[in-house]
Amino acid sequence: MPIITLLLITANIVVFIYTETIGSQQNTRKSLALKSLIEFAEAHPDVNLGEQARDRIARMSDLELDEMEAFVQEDRLIKALQGKSTETIQAVSSGDRAVLDLESKRLSSAFVTAYDDFYGYKFGFIPAFHKSSALNYFSCLFLHGGFLHILGNMLFLFLAGIAMEDAWGRAFYSLFYLSAGVAATATHAFTAPNSRIYLVGASGAIAGLMGAFMVRYFKARIKFFYFVIFKAGTFKAPAYVMLPLWVALELKDTFLFSTSDSGGVAFWAHIGGFFFGAVVGALVHYSGLGKVIAPKNVKRGISFGTGNAIHEAVSHMQSGEGDEAIRKLKQRLEAVPNDDKACLALAKVQGELGQRQAEIASYIRLIRILLQKNQVNDALHAYSSALDTYRVDEAPMRLPLRDWLILSRHLVDRGMPREAAGEFEKLGLAYPSDPLAADSLVNAAEIRLQLGEQEYAANILAFVKGKPDQDISLLMRIAELEAQLRNLNFGRNAA
Repeated sequence: MPIITLLLITANIVVFIYTETIGSQQNTRKSLALKSLIEFAEAHPDVNLGEQARDRIARMSDLELDEMEAFVQEDRLIKALQGKSTETIQAVSSGDRAVLDLESKRLSSAFVTAYDDFYGYKFGFIPAFHKSSALNYFSCLFLHGGFLHILGNMLFLFLAGIAMEDAWGRAFYSLFYLSAGVAATATHAFTAPNSRIYLVGASGAIAGLMGAFMVRYFKARIKFFYFVIFKAGTFKAPAYVMLPLWVALELKDTFLFSTSDSGGVAFWAHIGGFFFGAVVGALVHYSGLGKVIAPKNVKRGISFGTGNAIHEAVSHMQSGEGDEAIRKLKQRLEAVPNDDKACLALAKVQGELGQRQAEIASYIRLIRILLQKNQVNDALHAYSSALDTYRVDEAPMRLPLRDWLILSRHLVDRGMPREAAGEFEKLGLAYPSDPLAADSLVNAAEIRLQLGEQEYAANILAFVKGKPDQDISLLMRIAELEAQLRNLNFGRNAA
């Protein structure tokens, strides 16, 4: 159970809810207080603002001040269009110096209080002012700038976090996550030392997890979704290709976009976090520390059974020793040939290592083992899992004919006729010269007829009839189905 990862996600969500409610009110108070102060200063340029107010304004970034100037100008334009005057300011202007000073102190104090209360300045990380503030290095990791920001970060935290927590244990994983976040923040401070934009987000720490994941699961094949010009699909690529590619894109963006005082994404924080994670991951792996910190009693995502060899295979995979894990699992299957859990584990490991043909062969063997145990439902689930690993451009999976027949008939028994028809059709096309294949195609035609797909059924029957040397009993079945088709067509024409 990835308790630490789930706690981190929960903490981020709770803080986000706070910043979107109470924190949003703080931001509004700060903006309104600054607006009032600016209007007063413009109306009374001879009156000095408080030193603390001037200090807080100096701390604000150019981006924030530009936004505030636009806000003030827009408000002034609205008042002019509405014909409203500035009676309050004029009334104060006619007063004596003491009244003006008192009003200046009141507005300055209100702004300073609103500024100091705002969560972004209090808990975000501002490189120009927070380099020596230990709290801000950590607190900024739990703040986010919007719904899409936290959604993306929490998704990647979940995906990379559960793998690394499972591999390194809760204590080391917790320490690493926070350290990666600090390293990312420090990298941002080093590359933008005078920035007055407050940094928020867990992406630096998560980038550290991605760096460690790349080292720890170097050859793991990651499944990606794509959508290009109304065409969607998935593909798999190894971690050692895709994660460095992501870093390269981040490096490119550092030269295209500035993160000093103009806002934007802190790309150097991502890069710093990633390299920190990769270095720590390499040190943990090659020093042997990974074997020391790995939890001993945590069940993995796949149930490997109770054999010692299988548990050893898990340990080898955790250490990135995929070939040794395969050797252990094969030894297990030599000793216990019908161990379906070991066979499933072997298929999964081979898939992670990109050994595609071996992976398919292991799935086929797994299905055979389960059918021999009369566990047809489990065999069907194994077949479904195998199909999930296929890419769109791959040739269809080709099971042994009799195993395929059993699964297809089981789909009929389970009340899944459309799926059964599809499997009967694939089987028939995969074994064109086998008599059982022709029988399977007729089965498919019969099911299509029952589903009301008469034209589809007729095409299948015509295809089978066109094959030479058909069995007489099969031809009789075809004739019966064709008679049913004629009756259906006659009834439709009569109607």
